[in-house]
Amino acid sequence: MRTLLWLFASVALFAQVNVPYQRILDAGKEPGNWLTYSRDYTGNRYSPLDQIHTGNVGKLRIAWICHVN
Repeated sequence: MRTLLWLFASVALFAQVNVPYQRILDAGKEPGNWLTYSRDYTGNRYSPLDQIHTGNVGKLRIAWICHVN
């Protein structure tokens, strides 16, 4: 179990990348990428993507579960 947690922590650590300031300013050009904690500098944490909406949200199902004890 500790090995699995160490693996997740290692992946998270190495997955961090420095995103250039200009790219975050132009985050609207990449709506599918969350380049910073709040997606962009507006800080409203809103996704402009519309693949999931009020008409189909009821059809969502669990894709996978990971139990960690």
